[in-house]
Amino acid sequence: MLVLLGLVLLMVAAFALVERWRQPTWHRWAALGGGLFVVASLAGLLASDLALQKTAGLLVMPAGLVWQLLFARASWQTKRRGLRAAAMDWVMFSAFSLAGSPHLGAAWLHALEASYPPVLMEDVSPLRAIFVLGGGTKLTPEGQIELSDAGDRVVLGARLLHEGKTSYLISSGRSIEGHGQSRNMAAETAELWKQLGIEDRRIVEISNPRNTREEVREYIEVIKAQGFDRVGIVSSAWHLPRVLRHFEGSGVEVTPLPADHRGTILPFVSALFVPQSMGFQSTQHAAWETVGMLVGR
Repeated sequence: MLVLLGLVLLMVAAFALVERWRQPTWHRWAALGGGLFVVASLAGLLASDLALQKTAGLLVMPAGLVWQLLFARASWQTKRRGLRAAAMDWVMFSAFSLAGSPHLGAAWLHALEASYPPVLMEDVSPLRAIFVLGGGTKLTPEGQIELSDAGDRVVLGARLLHEGKTSYLISSGRSIEGHGQSRNMAAETAELWKQLGIEDRRIVEISNPRNTREEVREYIEVIKAQGFDRVGIVSSAWHLPRVLRHFEGSGVEVTPLPADHRGTILPFVSALFVPQSMGFQSTQHAAWETVGMLVGR
């Protein structure tokens, strides 16, 4: 039954493509897009292998469809006008492929994280205080505080205090005015720590900084004013290179405590060659950190 349905769909797509190809340009691309959608759907229907079904599913997602259309346009332009004339189309296709590539994003993050392996409690010496950068919390539509996708940093800080590795946790950060909802991320982190059983007297909030550079400036002032001799810095492993660069030349030494590891070397399976949200997100994170280090933010 599925085979029969697939053949019917394929014939309909082919007929529509042939009929519309001599029509105005937008008709051609509409027919081509519909044909690609049907072919990808057919692959998903007929594939008994779950990996192939996942690949087919990604191909009919928005990013997958745009990717196929970019390839089709570049191929058509090459056939019609030659490779040199189609160069920009191939550049656009390649850029989209790289930006959405899970392989590129994961490998880039892995390179940023390479010097910061996961924390082992037995290897952490006692610290006077631990500073936890903001970004590990978010608000629900109802205004409730919960962990964000970088919430490991909040949990790691709490674990280190419960394990007796420090006496104080210092939270920081607030949102930038005009950039979304107004939030005090230092207070959000502190509230979650209290819910995890940490006493108020163990928590210090620094609510003024709006970005990483401002957070580190405040940290340096607090460390020097309090005379802290051993302090730790908790952030996502991929973010730590940028954080530590801001400490250079300050005369302050800190112990990096990485959380939220995301970089890895992914297997070469078909689904991971299709541009997708995971790839765009990891590539964006890595590019943001790299540009931030270059411009000193």
